[in-house]
Amino acid sequence: EVKLSFKAGGIISDIPVREGSLVKKGEVLASLNLTEIKENVNIAEKAYDKALRDWNRAKNLYADTVATLELYQNATTALDIARSTLEIARFNLKHSTITAPGNGIILKQLLKENELVAPGYPVFVLGLSGAYWKVKAGLADREVVMINEGDSASVTLDAYPGKQFRAEV
Repeated sequence: EVKLSFKAGGIISDIPVREGSLVKKGEVLASLNLTEIKENVNIAEKAYDKALRDWNRAKNLYADTVATLELYQNATTALDIARSTLEIARFNLKHSTITAPGNGIILKQLLKENELVAPGYPVFVLGLSGAYWKVKAGLADREVVMINEGDSASVTLDAYPGKQFRAEV
């Protein structure tokens, strides 16, 4: 089981899958409304362009001994901050969709379209398909103490009457 969430918060604009849907690795499961996220990228790009212009001016003035070392260092710091801010904004844009990390089934859908989601809050619980399956069973206290990791087990399912599946704890 994997809990899937957005890196950034926002309003969910699209969820093309539902609980119980089979999904393939890389399939888009949900996306955020990008209005605010794209504007943050736009603001960061403009701030970076300005910081770059200011840095070039300060560098040239410092080379001509018209500006102080402090002015040049401050412009360098501002450029580094603007570059980092732009990288963060682009990273958040890139991670404004949830894609399936592997083939599986949507076990639980916790949110719906047009709902506001906080960063890191799970939107789905995905059960990854593979060679092994996880089965949860309710046991009484007196039975739990008799079971150890690695013990063999037998699982029966209503969907397959009369058939037993070998399992391991």
